[in-house]
Amino acid sequence: MPSKKPSPAQNAAKPTKAKAKPTPKKTTPAKKAPRKKAAAAPKVPAASKWRIASPEPATPTKGAGGPAEITQPAPSRALMVIPQPEPLTPWGAFKAGMPASFDEFIGFIAAGGHLAQFVTERGIPYTTMLTWINVDSHRSEMYARAREDRADVLADEIIAISDEVELVTKTLANGQTVLELNPTAVQRNKLRVDARKWAASKLKPRTYGEKLELGGTVNHKTLTDTQLLDRLASLGVKLPAITPRQEGASDDA
Repeated sequence: MPSKKPSPAQNAAKPTKAKAKPTPKKTTPAKKAPRKKAAAAPKVPAASKWRIASPEPATPTKGAGGPAEITQPAPSRALMVIPQPEPLTPWGAFKAGMPASFDEFIGFIAAGGHLAQFVTERGIPYTTMLTWINVDSHRSEMYARAREDRADVLADEIIAISDEVELVTKTLANGQTVLELNPTAVQRNKLRVDARKWAASKLKPRTYGEKLELGGTVNHKTLTDTQLLDRLASLGVKLPAITPRQEGASDDA
């Protein structure tokens, strides 16, 4: 027999099956983006004796899409490196200025200066300058002559210092003001004169040195002929031997 279709009432009485809930899909956690390290401060290059020439500037070109100019970087080229010379030391600058620098030194000495003052003002080692002068006979001779000329300058300074007059005012008991020589200045000038006299006598002894006069007398009457001849022989004087005269002999014999 054909089966009857259930009526709507029977369909309503049947329990309805709960629809199964869809199972949630497992989601994989998103990967964390790696942390970016902080950019390190750019290192400042140390000073170098090499100078790098600047690259060529970019050349402007026109784009294909329009008339607007688009700046494109110039093709890379090798940079030209220009070496820079090292700065000269005071001694190197003095030798580089030869012979004018040596002429300046000789003029400085002849005008009354001295070696220690010259090298101190220019930052040159004293021993280096002195050794350099002594290794060459021509430089040594010129330096010696300049020192002798310096003695003439010192002699002129002695006269100038001697002519100086240092006066001070002094008030007397009666209220009167008078001028008199400053004893402290006089003693100082005396010391200055004595120092220059000593230096001039050592630099140019033939002109400013003290002359020693040697003198003496010999009483030849108290010496015998033999002693007198020995004394003359010690001085480099040679005389023929003297034969003593016999008594009673005439002068014509």
